[in-house]
Amino acid sequence: MFFLVFMVIYGEAGTKADITTPTELTGTVLSGTCLSLIAVVYGSSASWCSIVSDYYVHYHPNTSVHKVFWLTTLGISVPTCIGMCAGACVGSAFNLIPAWEDTYSNDGVGYLVQLILYPRGFAKFICVLLVLSGIGMNCIAIYSGALSIQQFARPLQRVPRFFWTLILFVGILLLGLVGRNHLLAFLQNFLSLLGYWNTTYFVIVFIGKRRLETCAEGWIG
Repeated sequence: MFFLVFMVIYGEAGTKADITTPTELTGTVLSGTCLSLIAVVYGSSASWCSIVSDYYVHYHPNTSVHKVFWLTTLGISVPTCIGMCAGACVGSAFNLIPAWEDTYSNDGVGYLVQLILYPRGFAKFICVLLVLSGIGMNCIAIYSGALSIQQFARPLQRVPRFFWTLILFVGILLLGLVGRNHLLAFLQNFLSLLGYWNTTYFVIVFIGKRRLETCAEGWIG
């Protein structure tokens, strides 16, 4: 569903993108902005490293590591690029369509998407499908979050998992209500922090795996 919606956005906004006006940013401001974008994209993509084991455990033990690597890489990079390019098209069109910029500044992303997906009746229906698709994607994170909470300490494992799932759902709902008018700031701060945490997590797991392999080779030898 996400793919279909983004294709409609490309059809509506792709031809209106401004690819001729150069950026007004220069020097350290331009470099900082680019680095911030890279950090946000990295944080959102790297976040999967802490939960993939919840789902890759269903793979056959003899599954090729190269197959897992390429499926994971393409599964993360392709959807990310589709969304980023669509956002770039819409953002650049602000120079040519002031109504889009006003809607984004005053009403938010949701109304902007509705405005882009003209006519309005059809746009509202597409926005509903878009929201429902987003909820479906969050179910994966909520499931893994409940598992993670139960792994913090043994007493937490005695609490039924559906309770932790409910707590996480309420937390996400509250964050959505509080940050609905500050989505960009929330995403920048949270995803940047998430990138630091997941990098540390990956390094710890990678070093631990290498040490286990070294110990196993020593035992076998």
